[in-house]
Amino acid sequence: MLDQFADMRFMSFNIRFPCESDAGNLWDERRARVFEMIEMYDPDVIGMQEVYRRQLKDLLNALPSYAAVGRERYGGTDEEHNPVFFRREKFLVEGSTTKWFSDTPDVPGTRTFCPSDHPRIVTSATFMHIPTGIRVSVLNTHFPLTRDEDIQLACARVVESQFVSVPEFIPVVLMGDFNAPPDGGLYGFFTRSGAGTGRGFRDTRLLAPKVLGPAGTVHGFRGGLPPASRRIDWVLFAGEGEVSRYETVRFERDSRYPSDHFPVCVDIRFARACD
Repeated sequence: MLDQFADMRFMSFNIRFPCESDAGNLWDERRARVFEMIEMYDPDVIGMQEVYRRQLKDLLNALPSYAAVGRERYGGTDEEHNPVFFRREKFLVEGSTTKWFSDTPDVPGTRTFCPSDHPRIVTSATFMHIPTGIRVSVLNTHFPLTRDEDIQLACARVVESQFVSVPEFIPVVLMGDFNAPPDGGLYGFFTRSGAGTGRGFRDTRLLAPKVLGPAGTVHGFRGGLPPASRRIDWVLFAGEGEVSRYETVRFERDSRYPSDHFPVCVDIRFARACD
């Protein structure tokens, strides 16, 4: 008999691309901290940003209990992914897609909304939790580095197109680096039911009875307590479920950090529903 409930841990984590100017924080110098932090927190699903192919290979080799879905932002080069990692023994992938923030979202590498930036993408996946049969849809994204709300909202509509057709009984977790604080039009688009879907997302930091760590998530490898205005990494949630814990993860070793962003880790309990 299938269990009636499933407790799942989600993590959003911008791991920082392998930038050659990050002296003292090069990927080869910090990747062991990334692996250790993930093993310590043991998330079921991870939405990562800024993952280049060699980083993806390192992650999959070091974390063999995980698999990943998602395409590179230029479509087939050694470039950035927004992969969704998941525990292979717990989940079956029912489907996954990558869409580009452009007028032609199915065309790899397109970027009509913000042509001066790299292509930006959203990776979506629907999973079935094997022990319970509970299904959950996960979207992982990385928005352009712009304060132009028209551009942000154009990109948001591509994200919206990925969850608008998800059946109501399937909960949706939307996470990523939104490059925007939680007080502007982009945040409002997703967290108000008037976004066009009738499924306004809720902010897991506001839902959780237990909240750990600072509000801000970007720290530039310095650690500390970033202000709320630096909370650009969000985990949002729509559907039936109970958020029990939220943490901005300040993991470090010898005052060195896995990335220039703090990961965000959220625990959600889902109940099995009838289709």
